[in-house]
Amino acid sequence: MRIALTTCLVIFSFLAKSQVYINEILASNQNDIVDEMLQTADWIEIYNSSNSPVDIAGYYLSDDELDLTLFQIPTDQPELTTLPANGHLIIWADNDITDGPLHASFRLSSNGESVFLTAPNGETILDTITYTLQQSDISYGRETDGASTWVFFNNTTPGAPNAEIQPSNAYVFINEVMAFNLNNITDNFDEHESWIEIYNPNSYQVNLANYYIGTPGSPLAFQIPNDFPALTTVDADGFLIFWMDAEEEQAQNHANFELSIAGGTVVITAPNGTTTINSYNYPTANLNTSWGRNSDGGLGSHEFAIPTPRVTNSLVIIEPDVLYINELMAANQNDVLDDAGQHEDWVEIYNPNAFPVDLGGYYFTDNSENPTKWMVPDNVPGETTVPAESWFIFWADEDGLQGNTHMSFRLNNQGEDLRMYGPDGFTLVDRIVFGYVAPDLSYGRSSDGAEDWILFSGTTPDASNNGGTIGITSQEDRSTFQVYPNPSSGIVQFSEVITYELVDLQGRMLMSSTLPVSTIDLSPLPNGQYILKTERGIIQRISKIN
Repeated sequence: MRIALTTCLVIFSFLAKSQVYINEILASNQNDIVDEMLQTADWIEIYNSSNSPVDIAGYYLSDDELDLTLFQIPTDQPELTTLPANGHLIIWADNDITDGPLHASFRLSSNGESVFLTAPNGETILDTITYTLQQSDISYGRETDGASTWVFFNNTTPGAPNAEIQPSNAYVFINEVMAFNLNNITDNFDEHESWIEIYNPNSYQVNLANYYIGTPGSPLAFQIPNDFPALTTVDADGFLIFWMDAEEEQAQNHANFELSIAGGTVVITAPNGTTTINSYNYPTANLNTSWGRNSDGGLGSHEFAIPTPRVTNSLVIIEPDVLYINELMAANQNDVLDDAGQHEDWVEIYNPNAFPVDLGGYYFTDNSENPTKWMVPDNVPGETTVPAESWFIFWADEDGLQGNTHMSFRLNNQGEDLRMYGPDGFTLVDRIVFGYVAPDLSYGRSSDGAEDWILFSGTTPDASNNGGTIGITSQEDRSTFQVYPNPSSGIVQFSEVITYELVDLQGRMLMSSTLPVSTIDLSPLPNGQYILKTERGIIQRISKIN
């Protein structure tokens, strides 16, 4: 009893003394603040809610629920680690502790994960935040310092009180409309739906959250949600699709009404509900064709026999060379090092042609809604050319400052959808949907360019898959917990009985059980990716396929 009481007092002491919170995070820093090395690194803001200074020396930060002591805040520099009363402190999550004492030994994943703040005993979790897919340069933080509600900030507030500044209305265009879609692009549920394309002519990204999409008779029919900017933000000089399918429950970029095949007008209205931003008239829709502006944002329009969603209306189709995503590693802990001496995720491309291929201008993405997420630099052919009948490695480390072969995103070893597009940003070159891949195993074609994929325990980066060692166990232990098969079209089994919640990528709960179970049935769910959360803190991505 005395031991239990002592433990409770210790935990209470930490909580009462510290009163510190994870207050704000930026998991994809492309153009936000820079660190002392002038690099745009991800960051975590800690907030002290007490009226006295608090030194957080010895506290821990981690993004791994199995290793809460991943990074310890230095214990010998109180001038750096002491938060003033009601003050803030920035920790750089850049996996580069050599850059300074406040640089953590891990990076944040823009695809979503959990972050833990733990007391100096290495066991008492003082605060945690679980987040999903993030948009570059939009932070996720408490609505006000220390509040329980989390919101997105279009204006980040590192080292300052959390508060959203209402942005001024940005001008965008309805650029293309498709009202009769039977075999054109599909949405995130693999359904053919009508859509509109928004074009942002500005030199900065625009989050359309709180704008309205409607018709002249009902301009405020659909207000774009403000809780998932990854689906509502248009890149600078970029394009964004909204699905006009009357299925707003599917995601934030799905409107609550459908387009009329008989033609009509679509209107975008500012968040104030009165200022018309743009409108577009389209005639009676023909099957699988779209209507769009002759040039992006221009006045004239014409019919597109080949619609151009998410790319310029002036698109010139560029037929790409035959290339394959040949092998990938989504959790590199002890495998090959990159050119910066770090263990990073990687993607291998195989060129089966009898001639070299410059990959400059090709695109890679792990987000089907954003085909042009990362472009291979097109001005350094000496660094981006794969030789004839050979292989080429790209580092999926979200660290473009390290070189031209470093992607702007990382892989998620819980599974995702990786795609490669040609130089037009539109033509699909190759695609692989993968499930859980254990650390230091690679997932690759059984032989170079082959149809079937297998796990390799002896990886073959920048070399033929024919020499790889096939993994004996296709489901490595992850703290003894396994999910299989993953992806699945129906029944998913667990290696142990659990209680759980299953949520979509927007955080909406779809299934749960407070009684221990060993299986769940995904059959009622649309194709897509979902997050499984167990009672002991395991978070794992599950893919539903046909």
